[in-house]
Amino acid sequence: MRYQPQFVYVHHWRQYDLVMWDNRQMMHRVRRFDESEIRDMRRTTVAGDAPTVAQVEAA
Repeated sequence: MRYQPQFVYVHHWRQYDLVMWDNRQMMHRVRRFDESEIRDMRRTTVAGDAPTVAQVEAA
């Protein structure tokens, strides 16, 4: 699958940054990183399967 550069977001990390995304609406992939740096990744799941606002508007 090809991507469109205008929809690509690359985060340049700074101390105390927090990045969140919705797996239902986004393609994502990992990039290489310095394994000597601490990474703290946590997953949250929101209950329900209701459509998002964009999905409702598109219907």
